[in-house]
Amino acid sequence: MTIATHILVPTDFSDMSSKALDYALDLAAKVGASVHVVHVCPLLYYALSAELPDDPAFERKLKEQLQKKLEALQQDVASKGRQITTALIDGNPGQAILEAATGTGADLIVIATHGRTGMQHLMLGSVAERVVRTSKVPVLTVR
Repeated sequence: MTIATHILVPTDFSDMSSKALDYALDLAAKVGASVHVVHVCPLLYYALSAELPDDPAFERKLKEQLQKKLEALQQDVASKGRQITTALIDGNPGQAILEAATGTGADLIVIATHGRTGMQHLMLGSVAERVVRTSKVPVLTVR
């Protein structure tokens, strides 16, 4: 059995993602692994939910806000005596997470699942499900 040495944790900054990160940090502490946290910025999703997506500075401002969230997350983890690296990446979340796993050399992905079912699952899809189905490395889902 191989022990994880590089753990990738995708975050959408939700409570469930925080729970997945806590789990990954505890696991990493036990096995001596590094933790890399990524947030995928699906620009279209943010543009559709924004009040002023046609602002010429929309993308820059959005990415600055998201980068600040990642930095705050990194500082919060550091205040607890642990370390993570972070990255903000563009793209389709499922595919971008898999690419990040390859790019970081991750040998485990710890991802939150929001537990959506029925119509909500059909309408919103499931990033976690796509990652589980297509990942070449083990995926641990946290709910």
